[in-house]
This record gives sequence, structure tokens and C-alpha cells, in this order.
Amino acid sequence: MLENNGPDPFEKDANYKYFYKKIEKSKSTIKSILLNSKIISGIGNIYEMKYYLLLKFLH
Repeated sequence: MLENNGPDPFEKDANYKYFYKKIEKSKSTIKSILLNSKIISGIGNIYEMKYYLLLKFLH
């Protein structure tokens, strides 16, 4: 079951290039992408806004 999940946000594999590759052609909202455990695991509603702001700042 866990093999279908994306990497933990603090793993080495969870970097900017990984996320860009996963979302560059997506038509989904940032919120739905951040909450999609197949892209990244372990982000719930409590952390979603913090990651959104971080991604916005990095871009």
C-alpha cells in the first residue's frame, strides 16, 4: 500500500526538480497536488498552506 505513495517531503528524493516534473503539466490546483499522496506523502491540511507558501517563494 505504501509503495503507491510519493516520497516523504523531507526525503532526499523530494526536491524541487522532482516536484516540477510531477506538476509541470498538471491541470490540478496546488492544494490538490499537495494533498495527493501519490505525488508526496504525509502532507495533510495542516501543512498544505506552509508548503504552498514555500513553493510560491521558491518559484
